[in-house]
Amino acid sequence: MDYSEKTKFIAEKRILKRDLSGNIIETIPEMFQRVSSFLSSNEEENQEYFDTMSNLDFLPNSPCLVNAGNENANLSACFVLGIEDSIESIYSTLKDCAYVHKSGGGTGFDFSNLRPENSIVSSTSGVASGPVSFMTLYDASTEAIKQGGVRRGANIGVLRVDHPDIEKFITCKSGNNLTNFNVSVGITDEFMEAVFHNKSFQLKFEGEKTQIKAVDLWNKLIKNAFETGDPGIIFIDKINKLNPMIGDEFYITATNPCGEVPLSINEVCVLGSINWSNMLTEDGEINIKKLRITTRIGVKMLNSIIDKGSYPNNAIRKKVFLTRKIGLGVMGVADFFIKLKMIYGSEESLDIVNEMNQIMLEECVLASHEYPTTFSAIDKYSPPPHIIAILEKLNIQNYTPANATLMTIAPTGTLSMLANCSSGIEPVFFLETIENRVDANIQYTHPIYAEFKQNHPTLRIPSYFITSHEIDVDSHIQMQATFQRYICNAVSKTINLPSTSTIADIDKAYKEAYMLGCKGVTAYIDGSIENQTIEGSSSYANKDKYIEPIKRPESLEGTTHEIKTGFGPLYVTINCVDGNPFEVLCTIGKSGASENAKAEAVGKLISLALRCGISLQHIIEQIDGIVGSKSHFSDYGLVTSIPDAIAKVLINKVLGGLEVTRVVGMQKCVDCNSIALVYEGSCLVCQSCGWKSCGE
Repeated sequence: MDYSEKTKFIAEKRILKRDLSGNIIETIPEMFQRVSSFLSSNEEENQEYFDTMSNLDFLPNSPCLVNAGNENANLSACFVLGIEDSIESIYSTLKDCAYVHKSGGGTGFDFSNLRPENSIVSSTSGVASGPVSFMTLYDASTEAIKQGGVRRGANIGVLRVDHPDIEKFITCKSGNNLTNFNVSVGITDEFMEAVFHNKSFQLKFEGEKTQIKAVDLWNKLIKNAFETGDPGIIFIDKINKLNPMIGDEFYITATNPCGEVPLSINEVCVLGSINWSNMLTEDGEINIKKLRITTRIGVKMLNSIIDKGSYPNNAIRKKVFLTRKIGLGVMGVADFFIKLKMIYGSEESLDIVNEMNQIMLEECVLASHEYPTTFSAIDKYSPPPHIIAILEKLNIQNYTPANATLMTIAPTGTLSMLANCSSGIEPVFFLETIENRVDANIQYTHPIYAEFKQNHPTLRIPSYFITSHEIDVDSHIQMQATFQRYICNAVSKTINLPSTSTIADIDKAYKEAYMLGCKGVTAYIDGSIENQTIEGSSSYANKDKYIEPIKRPESLEGTTHEIKTGFGPLYVTINCVDGNPFEVLCTIGKSGASENAKAEAVGKLISLALRCGISLQHIIEQIDGIVGSKSHFSDYGLVTSIPDAIAKVLINKVLGGLEVTRVVGMQKCVDCNSIALVYEGSCLVCQSCGWKSCGE
């Protein structure tokens, strides 16, 4: 297979084996063969695993790709380690953390057991330094250890919202601190109820209680998230209500570093992702058969990782086989929708997400049920509602799965770059980007977008080439919530918003995530972190860069149309490229130089807008119905001005008479002319008559 430059770059940078001198000693196919040979139990399985990986249809988590074949190899991506309120526990966990980081895994910690800052330590009569101080210790250790010689460790620190040090925790990353930590507040249902009803809320630790206003704490959290991107939040009560494992031993306190796998203490999860952008036929149809087969292979491979992997200590190893948690996920979702010519976040795209996830979940349940082992704590297993629904549909009476959890949605940073597809379920961040790497700034153009531009250099960019900052908060959250319905673990997704967003947008995102059943949420405002890794080549973060209009070809073909106006006949010439309007030229007779100049100016500005990719319908909305000093009845109806005349020609000769919403100061309902329009999801809805911009 001929791999892309991006695939080769990330493989050489992060995955391929090197000798003691640092020289690469394997190719990409040899790497996949190394992994498949290590995980498989027979030649048929070996070939099955190799084909699936080498075709970039499914990839296991990067620790498996890096370490498979090594002695005592860690193949798992994520661990949650317990911390008790003692020096012995803190440093013992730090040692385990170091081992995990060295072998390529990420770690999550709940620091809520540590006593608050300035409280008395009974054994020494000294004063406690609090959770944040020990996070600094773990951060320093992480900085000193490179993961497998490839990348620095990743951590997440969680603190319950009712811990007395919660305000300090919320701001702990300000000022470029704790650079090796993500941080999330563990939000309880009690706290959210207090926020929604403007009630007081208790901070507590070992009997000591402090009363605060829940809204004040919430506003501080939202403000910091708006300014820095931290903290995220996890809904810890919601997570445990849907926890398939019963008992204190399996109570979930934290997640892995990116939040997609909630785990109890000493639990581990292995991850892998199916590349949705490869789940299409040559004709561009969804390949359901391939999706089913790939899902089955993915479940088998993740179980092989559990069986063949090594673990930092006996406590972790024991917990692994108690639950055998896996997280089969997806990547390339944005590319998948672009290939389908479907707008990410639309109702149509959400319907496809439901269909695809239903298929994947069915195959996960079947593959786990048929795998020749079960997790040892199955007597503590209580299948969640979405699993029960599948069991009923498939008529499985005695369910004996190999795994307590099946699906998750990971961010797939390294994996999606290796597969040369969009990351996880995220929309495309930018179509053209500047990646701020340590040694250089690399310009990168999205491959499908680049291909479209090369094949259609003069066409407007279709609306399905949508980027993250063009998607509203509701559509971001709806996409996350739709995936969550099928996920045993959680969904890692960032609500990426443009730099023009407000604190109210963050507030809305976090509250909607809670109400729609998400298990956590993180939001990020473009440019809120100095020296962010990726910037759009024409984003708000680069205000000195502007849209470049498409160059005008030397010759164009078009037609000229006459329309009567109050200033005389107006001649509108519409020149096209590949059948699409590209240029509009306007001249008016019998009216003098001043009116003719105005007509010419309007035509040139319309042409410039078309060459910059603005849709003709949006242009028409701005000029249709403008009222001037002289109106005139024509074959097109009442013409109220020169701009209105141009709009009527474009509507009738290009759009086939399609009715266009007029925008005069503010948007109005096309049915009842009311201005009572609100957004519900991605649709405008009239509160007066019920009209919807996206239909029924």
